[in-house]
Amino acid sequence: MARGNDAPMEVDAANPGSDNNNDEENADSSDVEQLYAEEYEALSTAMDEINACLDVLERKNNELFLQMRKLLDEHKKGNGTDTTGDGAAD
Repeated sequence: MARGNDAPMEVDAANPGSDNNNDEENADSSDVEQLYAEEYEALSTAMDEINACLDVLERKNNELFLQMRKLLDEHKKGNGTDTTGDGAAD
């Protein structure tokens, strides 16, 4: 019988503890958000700046690719030959 009495007590004891843990976790979470709000904002701003720089680099990369493609096409037309050979200079 003692074993049967122990089991309900463990379950009952576990339920209130889990509720308290959830309350504590929620309180800790809001404290962390308040304490580090400035750091989060600074990090977000830095990430926005990095993204803007990456956008600029991507545009420049695309422009360079188009210029290289154009030069390659002009070179093919200017030589009147196909450049699939050994790549040796003339």
